[in-house]
Amino acid sequence: MEKYIGKSVYKGTAIGPINVLKKSDGIVKRQHVEDVAAELQRLEDAKKQAQAQLGALYEKALQEVGEVNAQIFEVHQMMLEDEDYQDAIHSMIETEELNAEYAVAVTGDNFAEIFANMDDEYMQARSADVKDISNRLIRNLSGEEELDWAHMEPSIIVADDLTFYPLLNDPLCAVFPEGHPLAAKNSVTLPELFEYPLIIETPGCDNDIQHLLTKCPARPKISYSFRDDTLIMSFVRNGLGVTISQELVLKAFARGVVSRPLSPSCHRTLGLAFSKTANSVVSQTMLRYLQETIH
Repeated sequence: MEKYIGKSVYKGTAIGPINVLKKSDGIVKRQHVEDVAAELQRLEDAKKQAQAQLGALYEKALQEVGEVNAQIFEVHQMMLEDEDYQDAIHSMIETEELNAEYAVAVTGDNFAEIFANMDDEYMQARSADVKDISNRLIRNLSGEEELDWAHMEPSIIVADDLTFYPLLNDPLCAVFPEGHPLAAKNSVTLPELFEYPLIIETPGCDNDIQHLLTKCPARPKISYSFRDDTLIMSFVRNGLGVTISQELVLKAFARGVVSRPLSPSCHRTLGLAFSKTANSVVSQTMLRYLQETIH
């Protein structure tokens, strides 16, 4: 069994599968190529693939966060087609007979440095975007698969350099059926809740609640454990027990159940974890959009 040692970006205990995001060494080797035409075709194929990827990201963002916030992917598409950028890459491949990966990496670094040294803050931010599109091209050229976050199972992320940006504190609540004796109280302590059969999520599904249970000296009488919130709330609604849930989850299951704040109060913190080096407009736009939407 492999063991990973590091710092947590989130306070608490997590139980579940691990996904290790391995950062590439960042070294692109300089290689001589015999067939310049074939290398230029490789570059063109990688560019078309990048355009398709950015187009798909734009459509997804358009549906989820609106046109204003999705426009950054169109900007990346335009930067990818920039004549000066493409001419510099083509020139290195044609005149120096170099591999496309190296030509893209050097050109990306040069253009990123130019933007970073500009006085205007907006233009300085383009430095990270040039690096983004260059890295995307290099990944496509090297055949490196892009991580599909949309279809990744819920898991613990292990990475080299993550910074956590908190967005929202989501309170934990005691939940019971309508007419329950605890409904008359303004708040509920864990020992009071544990006097009744408890229904919880299967260990590993919701570690905030599991962590809360381990800290309480009183022992609950756990009657059922399920992975599905719908099933848990259905059991509570039908008087088969009580549960602990998050305020955000309860918004979807308000009918037939009553919730009260826990005493003392406790919450889970929701947020985003970015690479410490992620300073592109894409990451900052996403963070700003979520902050504005939530607050």
